Amino acid sequence: MTGKHQAPQVKSRGSLLPRSYWFLHSVEVSRPGFWFITLWLYVVACGGNETLVSQVPFWVGLFYCLYPLNLLTFAWNDLGDVRLDSINPRKGIYLLGVNNVADSDLLKLRNMGLLINGMFGVYFASVIGLFKILLLGSIVIGANFLYNEGPRFREGPPPLDLLGSIGYIFVLQLGTWLNNLEPLPKSTWLFHAFMILRSQLWGQIIDLKCDAKSGRRTTAVTLGIRRARLLLAFIVFCELSVAYLAFEDIYVSYFSGLSFMQALVEIFIYPNEPPTLHLAALTGLVMTPAAGLLLPRVWFYGSFR
Repeated sequence: MTGKHQAPQVKSRGSLLPRSYWFLHSVEVSRPGFWFITLWLYVVACGGNETLVSQVPFWVGLFYCLYPLNLLTFAWNDLGDVRLDSINPRKGIYLLGVNNVADSDLLKLRNMGLLINGMFGVYFASVIGLFKILLLGSIVIGANFLYNEGPRFREGPPPLDLLGSIGYIFVLQLGTWLNNLEPLPKSTWLFHAFMILRSQLWGQIIDLKCDAKSGRRTTAVTLGIRRARLLLAFIVFCELSVAYLAFEDIYVSYFSGLSFMQALVEIFIYPNEPPTLHLAALTGLVMTPAAGLLLPRVWFYGSFR
């Protein structure tokens, strides 16, 4: 890790934690506050097919997208970021990430995530076939490796730090194959690519000061706060355009429209500073319930199919 700031060394808690607590610890690392993203993508894939609730593969896939997938993703993401996370005010909140876990503990949890994902992969292969699960598994492992190790796209250069997050979109294909559903329209893939990109950029804007101190060259750091906010508004506008032109459910457009208004408010109200943790929480208090209210429509009416 580069940068002048030196955070205190975080010691391993592994020896202090009884084995019975490792599961709860792993749930914390998996960031339950972000589970809604993968839940949303899985429900989008399965929407309009409520009879799936009587089938075992549906529930196995749902659980996988909530806990095992996010455990692997965020344990791998946090690995090597202990010092940066220790000065990030967003971290340390149970739902949004940890800031007091040593690399050695995160390595154990990352390996635990790999093992659990492999176990689910064996089950998925029995349902959808070996080739398909190897393809999806390659996306999961490859995206995490490129983003967190090797070239470490999470540190830049732009736009690779944003594009790395697109790996999440594989959940759409998993839900479709696992539940033997018709392919999703291209517009659904495009809409959610924009949604994932803007979520990633919004997170970078929140973390801009910490990322800049650490020497990262993320898109938000490189552009600066004003241009990063403008890019965010443009991405959300693209998402809104797809929603308006491609989907019959007007509430999808309302949701993207609300997101666009939120992006404009941030441009005009505090254009020169990243949002404080309280302002970021306020945005979450607006957008998360809005998405939560839309989700039942997506499920029952198949809004994206």
